[in-house]
Amino acid sequence: MEIALRPATMSDASALADLAALTFPLACPSYHSAENIAVHLANVLSVENFVDYVQSAEFSLFVADTARGVRGFAMADYREPTDVEVQQQLANKGRAAELSKLYVHPECHGAGLAHDLLECILDDMRQHDVEVAWLTVNQLNARANAFYEKCGFAFVANKTYRVGDVIDDDYLRIRHLDDEGGRQPRILEG
Repeated sequence: MEIALRPATMSDASALADLAALTFPLACPSYHSAENIAVHLANVLSVENFVDYVQSAEFSLFVADTARGVRGFAMADYREPTDVEVQQQLANKGRAAELSKLYVHPECHGAGLAHDLLECILDDMRQHDVEVAWLTVNQLNARANAFYEKCGFAFVANKTYRVGDVIDDDYLRIRHLDDEGGRQPRILEG
């Protein structure tokens, strides 16, 4: 499968929302109701949200595009964190940015696409003079936690995250961008 990693455009917003609706529930613990997931999708991962992300200089959004459509995306959030838990962990660590989203279509799991998207967004962070990347991931998402650990994101604290009306227990993970943290990205055909 030929894959192109590229910056997202406004015309990707609908495909991104569709992919998010497919992949976000897979990252949620089983106790989440369909209603809570729907609220989160509407508030954070809707077509309108993706249009805003693409248009804003505060975010970088990349997609993995194939002949079959968008099969993954990664997003950096360059805004200063407002969460006290995050601020405490990032204090005195240098300029930081959040790896806000990283999702891959289930048919591409295990093919290296998540790593390629991760390296793409980390390269973008480096171009923005970011020294530390941070993220949160649900404590019960074993697959994602193993992936991030393998890619050099160290656990530093517990963190809460709201999905609908449920407060989840997440892990806050950070990676210094001067660390290698994993394999180099593959060269992908454009």
